[in-house]
Amino acid sequence: MDPAESLQLLSHFAAVRYTNLAFLILLIYDHALTLDLEVSRIWTLPWRLPKFLFLINRYLIPPMLFFDGLTPTMRLEKPT
Repeated sequence: MDPAESLQLLSHFAAVRYTNLAFLILLIYDHALTLDLEVSRIWTLPWRLPKFLFLINRYLIPPMLFFDGLTPTMRLEKPT
């Protein structure tokens, strides 16, 4: 791999990291804006499938996506 390809590859990784960071900030902002509605409308419901799916979508999937977005940037292969 020549230096030009390496620089291009690193710039793509940087773009991915900055995009992931931007979406993470938007996600945190969304959670902050809608937490009061979630507490009043979702947390008071009995435990059934819609509540379970909402909470999984709200609190389990975003961290998985965040850490999945980090792993491609951490897997830099050494040139052969």
